Amino acid sequence: TLTDGYAYALALEAERYRLERRMSELAGELNDGDQELKTKELAQVSDRLSSNASILTALRETLTQLRARSSAVRSNAP
Repeated sequence: TLTDGYAYALALEAERYRLERRMSELAGELNDGDQELKTKELAQVSDRLSSNASILTALRETLTQLRARSSAVRSNAP
């Protein structure tokens, strides 16, 4: 479970990096082409980044608790 959780956290961090890069690209391109479309995509990327951050924060808290439980179980094992 911990391994899967850490893998998911890494995937979320990779997605965050990709989203931040896309947000930067869109901000630089706002004056080019369809501004309304780019503004809409920028808002979607921003929403996704916020959601990603919330999920990642909760996941890290859960992983910390699981790791602590796992360590406690191992230290109490005969």
